[in-house]
Amino acid sequence: MVEHTNIQDPDFGSGYTVKEYRSKKNSKEDNTWSHESIILKPLSFDSAYKDIILEEDELSSLKVIGVFECVLL
Repeated sequence: MVEHTNIQDPDFGSGYTVKEYRSKKNSKEDNTWSHESIILKPLSFDSAYKDIILEEDELSSLKVIGVFECVLL
């Protein structure tokens, strides 16, 4: 689960979404890295749900709130 102000209209507060998290990273010579982009991918068969792609300048507003591990029965 992530929070980002661009996921929903910022006039109504931060937006939240639950999606698969994928990232593209830039590696540096000093063994550090930074995110080039983060893709929030819906795991749905409904084509109405689209990927949310956040680029470098949008990444500072992204907060990971929780991680889905499994369904409890």
